[in-house]
Amino acid sequence: MRAKFLYLLILVSALIITIVSPASAAEFVLEEADLKTSNPYSNLIHVNLDNLNNLIVSDEYGLIWQVNPSSGGYTYYDTTIVNLTDAHRSSNKYYFTNGVNGIGYAEPSTGKSFFWNYDVDNIAIYKFGSLAIDGQGGIWVADYLGPEISPGSYIGGSLYKFQTAGSSSAPTADICPLRASQGDNYETWAYDLVFYDGFLWYYNWNDDLIYRLNPTLNAESQYELKSWATGMADNDFIEGRVLAFDASGLLWIPGGASGTIMSFDPVSQVLSTYTVPVSPTSVEGVTVLYGKVWYADYLGSAGVLDPIQAPHTHSDPLPSTTIYLPEAQCVSLGAFDQVYFYETKPGTLPFTERAITPTNPESGWTVIPLTPNDELNGINAAQSAVLITDTWRGDSVPSARLLRLKSEPGGNKVYLPAILR
Repeated sequence: MRAKFLYLLILVSALIITIVSPASAAEFVLEEADLKTSNPYSNLIHVNLDNLNNLIVSDEYGLIWQVNPSSGGYTYYDTTIVNLTDAHRSSNKYYFTNGVNGIGYAEPSTGKSFFWNYDVDNIAIYKFGSLAIDGQGGIWVADYLGPEISPGSYIGGSLYKFQTAGSSSAPTADICPLRASQGDNYETWAYDLVFYDGFLWYYNWNDDLIYRLNPTLNAESQYELKSWATGMADNDFIEGRVLAFDASGLLWIPGGASGTIMSFDPVSQVLSTYTVPVSPTSVEGVTVLYGKVWYADYLGSAGVLDPIQAPHTHSDPLPSTTIYLPEAQCVSLGAFDQVYFYETKPGTLPFTERAITPTNPESGWTVIPLTPNDELNGINAAQSAVLITDTWRGDSVPSARLLRLKSEPGGNKVYLPAILR
């Protein structure tokens, strides 16, 4: 009886043999589409997530692309605003900056885009870059350089709150600069703004500080602004161009030419540093998918970091400082400076697969080498795909390529039936 039972147990156990292979570089698939096939003047910059789980791609030539990263379907809106830098969707509008001193929005329901300039003595001396939208629909803008006080020398920029009023056909706008208590610009030096858990976060690349702003005024009509000093050296070239939060609340910061990726825990106030195991590397941006950190390298590669497996260092809790900024004194921009009826065009991006040879140079790292002609910038993830903007310089006229990178989560499992006879 016992012998018969053991024979049946062996037979049942052998019916299915499971071979588990670890997640490997071979899992990754890279596809690319040249957006200049849809518009010959494209030059892509930021990639942002909207409330419909689409990705919004900002195009320097005035285009706002709404892309479904899974199907490749898109609609683009031609605002006609040159130097369009960053675009986000809020309700039924797309708000954007122009990289200088302008802010506007496109409204698909009316086919119009409105635009305002913020001038001082009629001279455009600002650098409006990143834009973010808070939970109440408030529009926040970072001036990443500030007024130029002498050739090549800048004050450092400010944070601004932008708000519109009036009718849909004739809107007006105010801009509200957040100043330090003495009235000077509070230096932000911020390339990216990101809202998380009710706070506005950014990285000061000039002073290597992590900032957190409470966008809600306290009882004294002040904004609480807290900062943490990372202790990085001035020559580390950490810029924080595209930030991201993961599901556990860690803030991920791309290290630029330092070749690092950092994570900051707001609870423990500890900074962890991961070093990309290939060089040279200039990490422009990061995003999070499947619990991994995906990055874009300006010098021609992309990659994936597994924070659990990859070696890294921890800091002591970072020293922090809290200051209070008085309620912003708003400046009226009046009626719009320009209004356009813009072109809207739907279509499907012609993604084609690109051969890649991923490597695993170190535990917890997958690096996908591309070419020196690939200049990667913006990055974000949605619908199980990562989109990266790529200025391809391998042709006489640079291409505006959008890369789509996919991977299956976890390991590969192959189930093989087997019968023992």
